[in-house]
Amino acid sequence: MLLLFLALAVFVLVQFNALRQQNRVLAQRLSQLEALVKQDAESAEKPQVPNAETAPVTAAEDFAFETIESNGISVSSAQKGEPAKKVKPAPAAPLPKYVVPNAAKTDSKPAVPSFWKKVERQFLENWTGILGAVIMVMGVAFLGGYAYLQMIPFHRFLLLIAFAALLMGLFTFLRSKPQWLKLALWLRSSASAILLFACLGAGGFPALQWLTDPLAALVLLCLGIAVNLYLGFIGGRQAVAAIHVVLSLAALAAAPPTHLILIIAALVTLYGIALTYRDKWDYHLLLTISSFFVFHLSWYVRTLGGVEDARRDLLGLAVVVAVGVLAALVHYRQVYKSREFVALPFVVHLLNWLYFGFGLLCYAQGTLWKTFFLAGGGVLAFGLARCARRVPVRWLYLTDTLVAKLLLVLALVSLNQWQVGYVVICSLVVFAGLLFAVLAAVEEEELLFQVGSRLAQLAGLILILLTCLSWPHADDPQRYSNALWLGLCALASTVLHRTVGRKEQRDQGVLPVMQFLAGIMAVALYFQLHLLSWAEYGLLLAVPLFYLRERNQDEACGGALLLFLLGVHGIFWIHFSPADHLPWGLKTIHALPLLVLAGAAIRWSWHRVRQKHYAWIGIYLMAGNLFLISYDLGRAYSPLIPGVVWLLLSLAALELSTVIRRRRLGQSDCHLLYVGHAYVVAFLVRYFMVHVPSEAYLGTVSVRLLVEFLGLAVLMYWALQKRPTSDSGDRNWSHLMPLYAEATLLLTVFVLLLELNEFWYPLCWMGLGYLCLMVGWLLKENFSRLRVYSLLFSWAAAFYVAFLTSSYVVPSDLWYRQAWFAATITILLQLPYGYLVCARKALQDIAWPISLHRLARPADFFRIQIGAWVFYPLFAAVAVFLYWTFDLTILTLLWVVEAFVIFAFSLLLRADHFRYVALSVIGVCLLRLVFYDLSHAGTLTRALVFLGVGIVMLLIHALFNQFKGRVTDG
Repeated sequence: MLLLFLALAVFVLVQFNALRQQNRVLAQRLSQLEALVKQDAESAEKPQVPNAETAPVTAAEDFAFETIESNGISVSSAQKGEPAKKVKPAPAAPLPKYVVPNAAKTDSKPAVPSFWKKVERQFLENWTGILGAVIMVMGVAFLGGYAYLQMIPFHRFLLLIAFAALLMGLFTFLRSKPQWLKLALWLRSSASAILLFACLGAGGFPALQWLTDPLAALVLLCLGIAVNLYLGFIGGRQAVAAIHVVLSLAALAAAPPTHLILIIAALVTLYGIALTYRDKWDYHLLLTISSFFVFHLSWYVRTLGGVEDARRDLLGLAVVVAVGVLAALVHYRQVYKSREFVALPFVVHLLNWLYFGFGLLCYAQGTLWKTFFLAGGGVLAFGLARCARRVPVRWLYLTDTLVAKLLLVLALVSLNQWQVGYVVICSLVVFAGLLFAVLAAVEEEELLFQVGSRLAQLAGLILILLTCLSWPHADDPQRYSNALWLGLCALASTVLHRTVGRKEQRDQGVLPVMQFLAGIMAVALYFQLHLLSWAEYGLLLAVPLFYLRERNQDEACGGALLLFLLGVHGIFWIHFSPADHLPWGLKTIHALPLLVLAGAAIRWSWHRVRQKHYAWIGIYLMAGNLFLISYDLGRAYSPLIPGVVWLLLSLAALELSTVIRRRRLGQSDCHLLYVGHAYVVAFLVRYFMVHVPSEAYLGTVSVRLLVEFLGLAVLMYWALQKRPTSDSGDRNWSHLMPLYAEATLLLTVFVLLLELNEFWYPLCWMGLGYLCLMVGWLLKENFSRLRVYSLLFSWAAAFYVAFLTSSYVVPSDLWYRQAWFAATITILLQLPYGYLVCARKALQDIAWPISLHRLARPADFFRIQIGAWVFYPLFAAVAVFLYWTFDLTILTLLWVVEAFVIFAFSLLLRADHFRYVALSVIGVCLLRLVFYDLSHAGTLTRALVFLGVGIVMLLIHALFNQFKGRVTDG
């Protein structure tokens, strides 16, 4: 795994160096082209002699800090941290402008290599060297294992040293040749790794150990490490230096996990980090700290033995702190001075803090001291962030500040091991987030302000959740403690909003969220204490906040108060609604402070920017409170009283809305109408559930009947309200108010069905039909649709005449109490009704409200054949009524009389289809007269029937001859 990690890290470095080398090659070729142009311009006067030293320098140019002279002696400039300088050609005298021929331009342009050529070049120039060096070191290790069987340890050590010296000799021979310089450098790196391996094995590996003195082994190992690191240092490039550091840590990882090995690894890592101070070696720093993280993790896991080792923990903690702090300080230099965000240093710095925190966590498990470790790390990171702000390095300042927040939050969370409750911990995290937000606001850092505020919000939500979940199982002291912490957090959020709430930050939306969170915390506080008798009176402390909100026009405060209002009302209604065990009127006493809060929300509801009142919130809450109070007080006397009170409250809401609309006191009138609708619906529900089953009497009068009369009167009063001229498209007047006419009719029908005997139903339906017809004509502007409903009542009357009244038995000897009498009166009333509907075209010009617009199409369908829809149900009902009521022997005479009436209406209404029906009925009656009456009726009855039928047919003939002009030709 370590080798895979090493290969991945080296691949990243190689890719970076390859790109940089390509840029250098392009710059080199461009400079060569310019030099060729100048040489061509000067060749006519003074030919130039090529500089023999230029080629070696150019060949070695890709390797900074190391140049190769023509005599083969290496001159290192890495100690100065400057790249090798190219030998410039001798200056020439200025000449006239020289124009390069096209051919020259074409030849001098370098060819772009293909993709496979680039892959091949990368593999040959970099990966062959890297993999070769790694495999060679592994081969030497296997060779040492083989030599274990053939040589003594000291000879094995000398064998490895000789192999390393051979590689160094090859390096010395090949470095003078520019085309072999890269291979020479990889051979030098391999030699240093083998030397380090040999020095480590001389005192630590059984196969190579020939030194028994720990001091001598340590000196030899330090010598090998020093040589390895020195060779990496003189390489001058971060890739070479990083490889030597990684190889050193890899060799140490193979050694036994002793304290000495950890110390040496720390020294190697610190030296590797120190190399980064010469320039911006972020890749080198990334590989160094990542390699040490892997090494330390491996060492920590291998040294775990189940027994606490104080020396190991102390040493490991010291090593982690030293490496982490030194690596963190790298980016605080002036070379990183920038206010722009840089990705690579940011990633390296953040990973260093993560490695640092993980290392501290390894040695803080199971101990109470980890709180101090985390807190100390947070304070250290916060202090370093202040330094980064002074440099300034903005990304470093932001990173360290965020790390400091994280470490301090972890320190607060770890307080749970000190027997500190999670409620207290969440409260402290809220305070910490608010404190960070205040500091960020002072320093005008919007990102940090956002992070601190969001942290406080998240902790606040968790605090609310914890307190609410623990409420059922908590005792009174615990509830008081939870309420105290909630109150302090809500107060701190409010103070933050008031002190830091400048306009430029308020627009970001964070502060309003904090204020909303304060409102939710206040609701949770009330929830903790709502069982106390004085809890509702404590809500009166919030009344001045409504005044302050209107005076300061603080939207966030308004949002918090809205949440507070809704929350406390919801808790009160949910808790006290099912509390039937409370004494009479106690709910009312508890609800009085809520009435005051709702009144304050109505009184101070002005919004200056939008130029409107937001009193509707208080209106609805006030209506809900009055609903509960009326229910609580009314049911103490009688269960029938609350419904009556709700009816009266609906009238009060209606009249108050009229006053507000006329005086133009705002737009609250529509919300009062909604409240009135709600009270009416509540009354109807109460009526069907409580009043209908009731048999109470007030003296000799049924209380239910009185309530029904009152309900009908109130509904009719609502229905007769005139639509204002300036309703601004309010849905109350366009959708809801017109429905009160339908509600009045439906309630009237239900009351008649409930209170009257079935004997009177047909007369009642015809009476309602005439009433709807007259009202639809007299008040046609708003109630023309009632004429359509009158048709429905006529059908209902016909149905009762045909199927119910015919078979209804009345236990009375009085003739006017018989079913046939009521049916006959109904039929006589339906005939003029039908004539009025058809003659005056009652179903024309019907206006429907928006909420009932779907009924317009069926009504129009009835209008086209209004005569058929009115009379045919009547005629069919009369025929069925005659069949069930009278003797079968005279049924033919009665049906012929009905046919005569139908024929008369055909002439009166000029409706030919009535005449056809009348003639068809007469034909059926004649057949019945011949085939039934002759054989079943007596002599006198037969004579009377035949006589009657004949007279009726003569009357039909005479009527037809008299009014034949009213019969159409078609």
